[in-house]
Amino acid sequence: MSQHYYTVAALPYLTYDSEFKGEEDFLDFCRETISEKECQILAAVRLQSEWETAEEPNEVIKEFRAWERAFRMEIAKLRLERKKMESDPRFAESHEFVTLTAAAHNTLSQPNPLAAEEFISRSYWDKLSEMEVTHYFDFEKLILYYLKMQVLRRRYGFNLESGNEQYTKVYKNILNASVST
Repeated sequence: MSQHYYTVAALPYLTYDSEFKGEEDFLDFCRETISEKECQILAAVRLQSEWETAEEPNEVIKEFRAWERAFRMEIAKLRLERKKMESDPRFAESHEFVTLTAAAHNTLSQPNPLAAEEFISRSYWDKLSEMEVTHYFDFEKLILYYLKMQVLRRRYGFNLESGNEQYTKVYKNILNASVST
């Protein structure tokens, strides 16, 4: 724990409304203060994983991965139910995260896609904050901090103008496809 005290203590405090400043400075700072193996693990951490995940090198990553995957599966399951489509067998898996069904419902009840993405980002942030409660000056705190930086990048990456352009493009493609058939 003491080997990470300086690194954690030197980091600026992050809030959900913090300005996103990029992750490279953080990773460069960590390269100077933590082991090479930990740097490799840290640099490989991603906010969103693939559906099928490999064995995670750290318990905090494993816990967040399980939560994140279950959250995405709940959202997908509810989307299929709303469209009255057959559910994917993977969605039958149970999970221990009791609040996820409500969070998935809240995500899908947002008035527009941007608000839904904002809700997803906030859900990620809240889960990471919950996990941080038991980590102060350890490597896991650095992992959680880095994941929070990725939430900020995700959050500030949304652009209303480009989102509307993309929506219009997709909508026109759908209309053109239906007219040509």
